[in-house]
This record gives sequence, C-alpha cells and structure tokens, in this order.
Amino acid sequence: MAQVSITQPAQRADSFFLPDLCNAQSLLVLIILAEMLALVVTSLQRGLWPMDWQYFSLVSLFCLLVFLSSAAVLCMVRGALSHLPLLLAASVCYALVLCVVALYSLSGQWLLSTTGSDPGFYPERLLQHLFIGAVVTGIGLRYLYLNWQLRLREHSEMQARIQALQSRIQPHFLFNSLNTIASLIDDSPREAELAVEDLAALFRANLQDSRVFSQWSAERDLCERYLRIESMRLGERLQVQWYDASIKSETPLLSLSLQPLLENAILHGIQRLPDGGCIVVRASIDGEQCCIAVENPLPDRSAAERALVDASGNHLACDNLRHRLHSVYGDRGQLRLSEKDQRFRVEMRFPLVPEA
Repeated sequence: MAQVSITQPAQRADSFFLPDLCNAQSLLVLIILAEMLALVVTSLQRGLWPMDWQYFSLVSLFCLLVFLSSAAVLCMVRGALSHLPLLLAASVCYALVLCVVALYSLSGQWLLSTTGSDPGFYPERLLQHLFIGAVVTGIGLRYLYLNWQLRLREHSEMQARIQALQSRIQPHFLFNSLNTIASLIDDSPREAELAVEDLAALFRANLQDSRVFSQWSAERDLCERYLRIESMRLGERLQVQWYDASIKSETPLLSLSLQPLLENAILHGIQRLPDGGCIVVRASIDGEQCCIAVENPLPDRSAAERALVDASGNHLACDNLRHRLHSVYGDRGQLRLSEKDQRFRVEMRFPLVPEA
C-alpha cells in the first residue's frame, strides 16, 4: 500500500516557543496589552483621575509603536531564530525588543526637541523606557515559553492516548479471523492463505504511527481486505456498496481512519441482524474538504440495550478517530454521528490539505 509519513501540523507549529505574532489574533492581543500598559504608566505618572488624556495619548502611541514594531521584527526573524538553541534564540528576541524600545525612545526625544515641546536629551528617560521594556519583555517571553511547554505536554499526552487506542487490536476480530482461517486450511488452502495475507496487512496498518497518511486507493484496499475476512464468516449477510467515483485515488487521508468505522458497522449492526444488511460507504470532495460517510442498518433495541452497546465500544472508535482528526486538522477535522430510521451514520470531514 502506498503510504507516506507526514509530520503533523501541530508539531510544526509547536517546534519553536515564539508563535506567529503577525496574525490577526496576536495583533489584537498586543494592541490590548499596549493600551493596558499605557493606562498603567499614565496612572502612575499623572494619576488616574482626572485623566491626562494628552499624556495618555502620547504614552499609548509610544506603546503601540513599540509593541507592533517588535512583533514585526520578530516575525521577520522567527524562521532564522527557530534553528538556534533555545537560550540563544530567547536572548536574541530579548535584545531585539530592547533595541526597538531604545530606537523609539531616542526618536521620541529627538522629535520633541525639534518641535520645541521638550528640548534636550534625558538619559534617565531612556533608562526608564529600557527598564520598563526589559521587565515587560521578560514577562512576555517567559509566558510564551511556559505556554509552549504546556502545548508540547498536551500534544504528547494526546499522541500517547491516540497511539494506545490505535494500537488496540479487537480480540473478537482476531479470534474470529483465526477460527475462519483454521476452518479453511483443509478445504480451501488458497483462501486461507489469502486470509492470512489480509490479516497481516491489517496488523501492519494497526501498528503504524498515527501520523501516517495514506491515499484513498490504499485505504480502500485495506478496507476491502478487512471485508473479505469478515465475509468469510458472515457470508451473504454482509453486503457493501461503494460510492466513491468523485474522489481521486491519490486523495490523502489518515491511515486506518475508515476501517474502524466499517468494523463498528459490522459489529454493532450487520452481525446483530439475522438477515444481515448492506453497509453504504460514500466518499466525495466538497470544495476544499473531503467527506466520507458510512451507513449501516441497526437492529431493534431498547434504550438500555443501546446504551450497553455504546458502552461496549460503539463510540470508542469514533472518539479515537475524532481525537486523531482534531490532532492533525484542528477544528476543520470533524466527525458527526447520527441515527435515523434504524440506520446509523458516521460522517467524517477533513480538509484536503492539513493546517500549516
């Protein structure tokens, strides 16, 4: 099967403690922080009431220029800094911000002196600006570092959980498959050999890293191997219809993302029906998103029986897949469950290109 290992976007985004400060959300936070700092400085220098609006405006302009210019400088050098050792990169960030503070402090004093508003040069004012800048920058970098560590820890915990869930091989499927293969060895050795090959392919995919992507054609081939094994056990009770003409064979998706949904459909739907039923798989491209849906019939059961089935694992595979989608695609990876007219439907949506 054609598969390629792709590093998750979350890892790329968390590979450096300094985030992208030039996006809209970061700029809004910086503007709010600049105004809060200007308000604090004004209240300490001139008192909070009555407010000296002229002084506040000057301090606010100075803070905004320093914050936004520092963000622009750090954005420009972020790529180069990400290749440096952590301590050196943080020191360079610290020095760059202080240089910006000194530049605007000296420029402001020069501008005031040329206009006659405040002639002269005051070294103590420059030192004051540098001191405030050093304190604020130190707190900011420390916060970014701790937030980065928290993101890495959460990402690590999520990956550990995903790997643990993904590597679980359903005992009932393993035992059923082995029993089926054993019954075929004497009468149909060729079919038994093919079943062993299909089972080996499923085990290999199960033990792969959760960050492995595969193409739609490879994922369908894996699912058809699984369905061949189950059809040896269920016979004509298991019917599958594929509607995937609109999706390209090279469309990328998470490896082993469809097979668990088919396993759920068989375990909690087809094999519980005396006459079996038909599983419908629909795969299509909707704009820049891929949509894959699996539908299966459900047996009549009470609310208590339905809760017992869900507790036995019907939603466990779905929760596992939902975590994997969110880990790779963020909020754009979605898994929707619905039940209507005795049919259970799982719809998986994700972008064709993972988040950068």
